[in-house]
Amino acid sequence: MALHKTTQTHAAAEPWRDMNVDEVLDLLPKISAVAAQVESRLTAWVNVARSKGASWARVGESLGMTRQSAWERFK
Repeated sequence: MALHKTTQTHAAAEPWRDMNVDEVLDLLPKISAVAAQVESRLTAWVNVARSKGASWARVGESLGMTRQSAWERFK
């Protein structure tokens, strides 16, 4: 049973393993669009944190990056 669960988890984490190149290429624009949506929402959340008084250092720390990197990415 553990093997089955591991296989399911692996398949969910790497769905491209069972896809051909055309299937992968067909999904790239959709994945890119989702990435753009996530980036937009992340920027909005950073703006909320900043409006509530979070410093760039705290924003960077929460995202695992330096203050400078956070400022450059979200300014």
